[in-house]
Amino acid sequence: MRAETENTEPLPTALREEGAERRVTFIVRLTVDEQGQPRRTEIEHAQSGKKETFPSLDAQRLAAFMKACISLPNHPGTDDPPSTSPARE
Repeated sequence: MRAETENTEPLPTALREEGAERRVTFIVRLTVDEQGQPRRTEIEHAQSGKKETFPSLDAQRLAAFMKACISLPNHPGTDDPPSTSPARE
């Protein structure tokens, strides 16, 4: 049974080679007032440290920030391990 479970989950290396998916991490901090109403939202792209802060809770701005961080090809902000290519001088 254990072997079947292991075989059904794709390995990260296989996913990376196929280009099917990658993991990108964001941290969202929501500040609320005494009544629990949103006052400020902060979002941070964990790998690059890029941050954006805006008033209230705005799902469209959250989504736009995330899309901007992940839209660049070969963006260094993924959780994938570093490339094994030789360092450039």
